[in-house]
Amino acid sequence: MRIIATSPAARLPYTEADLVSPCAVVVGSEDTGASESWLDASDAKVAIPMLGIADSLNVSTSASILAYEALRQRSRAERDEGK
Repeated sequence: MRIIATSPAARLPYTEADLVSPCAVVVGSEDTGASESWLDASDAKVAIPMLGIADSLNVSTSASILAYEALRQRSRAERDEGK
């Protein structure tokens, strides 16, 4: 199973990561994201872009954003298969 880890330093926006195929999503602390050991073990590192003066999200918010994105991508893939 692929590992997708969050990091504020990641260059890949979470919306561009493949969350359709089976994967485990790892989120970390508000300020630093996933730990170095998770980042090293990950197949992809993703960031959640921030606007304004805020520089971090709480871990449950980050997990919710990624879970919703996985659902969105998987729903789209199912619709596309049905065409």
